[in-house]
Amino acid sequence: MTVSGIRGTAFRFWLALTALSLAGILVMAGHFIRTERAQLEEALRNEALAGANLLASAVGPELPKGDVERINSLAWALLNQPNIQYVRVLDANGHVVTQREKTHYVADVLIEQVPVLDLDKNLGTVEIAVRMTDLRKQQKQRFDYSAAVACLASIVAVAFSAWVSRRLTLPLVRLREAARRMADGDRTVCVPEAGTEETAALAVAFNQMAAAVADHQALLQEEIRKATASLAEKVETLESLDCIFRSVLAQNTRRDEVIRTIIAHIQARVPAEAISIAVWEEGKKTAEFYIWESQGAGIVSDSIPLDQTRLLAVAAEGQLRICADLSREAMSPQEEELLALGYHSTVYVPLMAGEKALGAIIVSSREPGYYTDETAGRLTEMAQAVSISLNNANAYASLNNAFWQMIKTLSRAIDMRDAYTGGHSEQVMLLSRAIARLAGLSDGEIETIGIAGLLHDVGKIGIRESILQKPGPLSADEFAEMKSHSAMGAELLRPIGLFRKVADIVHYHHERFDGKGYPLGLRGEEIPMASRVIAIADAIDAMASDRPYRKGLPPGVIQEELRRHAGSQFDPRLAEIAIEHFDELMALVLRTTDPAM
Repeated sequence: MTVSGIRGTAFRFWLALTALSLAGILVMAGHFIRTERAQLEEALRNEALAGANLLASAVGPELPKGDVERINSLAWALLNQPNIQYVRVLDANGHVVTQREKTHYVADVLIEQVPVLDLDKNLGTVEIAVRMTDLRKQQKQRFDYSAAVACLASIVAVAFSAWVSRRLTLPLVRLREAARRMADGDRTVCVPEAGTEETAALAVAFNQMAAAVADHQALLQEEIRKATASLAEKVETLESLDCIFRSVLAQNTRRDEVIRTIIAHIQARVPAEAISIAVWEEGKKTAEFYIWESQGAGIVSDSIPLDQTRLLAVAAEGQLRICADLSREAMSPQEEELLALGYHSTVYVPLMAGEKALGAIIVSSREPGYYTDETAGRLTEMAQAVSISLNNANAYASLNNAFWQMIKTLSRAIDMRDAYTGGHSEQVMLLSRAIARLAGLSDGEIETIGIAGLLHDVGKIGIRESILQKPGPLSADEFAEMKSHSAMGAELLRPIGLFRKVADIVHYHHERFDGKGYPLGLRGEEIPMASRVIAIADAIDAMASDRPYRKGLPPGVIQEELRRHAGSQFDPRLAEIAIEHFDELMALVLRTTDPAM
């Protein structure tokens, strides 16, 4: 038995019942043994007294006569009884008249004396000694019997005490076990409502408490679940906002790319069958819609007059608006079209930059009353990041336009120094970007190559106009000065942090694939890929343009020149791409005053 079992209520109750039962059994057994002993001694004493009285009556007449023989005869007759050890007759003076005893001496005897009377006159005394042997045997038998009965009763008492203690403490044991299970997290605990009135009431109270605890825990778990779901929702929203910031703000991407990224994040966070982002510029009467539908092929764009939409009203309010069912509201023409397509529920979330409206997010569902305040709140949280992203994209677009206009102005200023190469830099920019795209270069590389195309001849700013505008062939010294323009251009651009990569491209754009170019005589893969692209674009526009000493070459001749110089002057892979897409490239050679970017 464990220490906790020894200290338990059931054990203590059993121990108390057992002690009381054993004490009672011992007291009863002792009393029984003492009673039996007294009864046996009393029976033996009565037997001795009966014999003594009988002898006293018989010898009474004989003592005065002094008839000793008669007295001896009577004594012998009494001595023949089995339990008599000896018989003695005394006279009035205490002298022994006769004494008869058995030869086998027994020390353990009971002695009784009876007076011999004659009319109240004491004639003498009869003394009888009765053996205690049989009495002791009977007493032992009674003791053994009593002990056996006491042992059996003790065993029964111990078992009965265990049963009673178990029976009485079982409700407490059940309560203890139920409490332990409840502490371990089991909320389905229920104890039987049985036993005495008190234990049954205790079980009822415990079950009520357990039910209350279970209900309270269920409420807590539901609150925790809701809180966890809300927290997860917030985390997902923050992750979406973080993704928008990292994928949009960090990359300074164009507005259409920003909007496509935003729509993808809204798809992942908001249940919708259609998502639109409308953007407009201040003072303009139309809005550009970028529309995604679950059953469509992708994102499509459309221009819709603002007066045919609800956008201006939403922007003026500066707050989101939920249209639970378009069919029950005054609709704009654009909303009538939505309803005709089967959309009933719509949420408008304005995209604000301070007091200025940049656009709006519009999500739609075919189910009336589909959107809740929770969805609207989620869109509002995302709208803050979307507004910042769009504002950043607009600012980047303005800055990028200004940047390109500055570079184009610089390139035109350079081209104006050579009357025969006006617009050449822009043509090289268009051709080099097209070749880079066909070669599978990244958007960033294409952007850098385009800038390098515009600035590839920036070093000519240091070449004398007499050389630049000379109508005939250049002399060796003049050509040596002309060749310095690539290194000079690199030196001009390299101190500008934004143009360090462009400087290297400009520096090597006259290197040849066979190593016979200038200024360093690089060959093959030693020449940067972007410089190899610029070299082909520069050559194509130069061959197609009129020069003082010749007319522009026909397309067939240009194509043949590319094929003939592939692997020597030009990168053979880029030459093959240019030949394969020759018609597409020749379409860009047409002179335009402001070619599309």
